[in-house]
Amino acid sequence: AKDTTVKAVVTFTGGCADTAEYKISVTEAPKALISGDTLVCPGATVSLKASGGNTYQWSTGSSANNISVMALSDTSVSLSAFSGNCSNTASVIIKTNQTITATIFSYEDTICARTALTLIAGGGEGYLWNTGAEGEQLGILPAGTTTYTVTASNKYNCSDTEEITITVTPSPTLSLTACKEA
Repeated sequence: AKDTTVKAVVTFTGGCADTAEYKISVTEAPKALISGDTLVCPGATVSLKASGGNTYQWSTGSSANNISVMALSDTSVSLSAFSGNCSNTASVIIKTNQTITATIFSYEDTICARTALTLIAGGGEGYLWNTGAEGEQLGILPAGTTTYTVTASNKYNCSDTEEITITVTPSPTLSLTACKEA
């Protein structure tokens, strides 16, 4: 933006004239910009940053450069950026449809003692088991009835938890009794 001077010459009837100069300040129009995550899990708190102006007004009522918005569902947020008497507006929609549902698959949920089994998690991109193991599959050899829990997560840090109880039936005991023939 560049300031400019305007010169006005006024000539009156009868030949009299007067000159006036006015300095006009030209303000660069702001360009409102919003930055921050726009794909999140429901209930996530999103940090948004304003730029492109000297002062700001958010649709939330805040005039700060940075705000936090809790997105329980798809949420629209608008920003007005001001520079002098000029303004510009931008808006974003924070999408919250990144939910996941954790699942656990097992060929059996009741096994005999000393039987190995593999549990398979699904519904996410990363998995953490209550045993501390990570990954989609968990090999187990439970000594007794045990509940296994997996937390599935995705790249948006959305997570869900599922559990399965594997029941272990005791091995049969064999009892032999010898009889003496008469």
